[in-house]
Amino acid sequence: MADASDIITYIGVPLAVLGVLPIFYTFLNSFFTLRNIKHSLRKCGLESTTRGSFMAGVIEVSLPRFTITPLDRKEDGYWTQCPNPSPLRGGTWTIFNWNQLITSHAMQRIQYSSDLKVPQAEIDLGELFEFLLDRGAVPDAKGIHMLRVSGLWTPTGTSLMLSPDGTQTALRISMPDDSDGVLSLALQWKR
Repeated sequence: MADASDIITYIGVPLAVLGVLPIFYTFLNSFFTLRNIKHSLRKCGLESTTRGSFMAGVIEVSLPRFTITPLDRKEDGYWTQCPNPSPLRGGTWTIFNWNQLITSHAMQRIQYSSDLKVPQAEIDLGELFEFLLDRGAVPDAKGIHMLRVSGLWTPTGTSLMLSPDGTQTALRISMPDDSDGVLSLALQWKR
């Protein structure tokens, strides 16, 4: 006949182990997510500070926020595209070579490596238009008109510039991403 200590041993111990499994899962998931994030950042060439709270499953990543300007026309990189643009979300500006100045750092709290995104860079709209015009982009009359009329409330996805052949969008309005009172843009330049 089984006594009380045997019941606790045969039922209580497995239940305790099952209760700890979610903690192990969260720990391992956070560990591998942090590892993937560090690998992605190294691959993109971004310097960052990463911290992981393995028990909570949250990874904190501090990424630099840049102010960018086009290179001088006489510089070699002005007419070429960046050989290794960032594959991360929000990194469309890394398609081209720029003068970069770190202005601040953006802290992101994420749980999955797919949530990682490059902070938006700041650039003067006139300089960006001049740069893209040099590369053959064509202004989209409807999009420019919408921008003039609506300002910051221009609908997301509105095309501002077209590709040199005029068939595809090269510059469009993007979702505002932690940029209150600033126009968010995305490049869609094809190689």
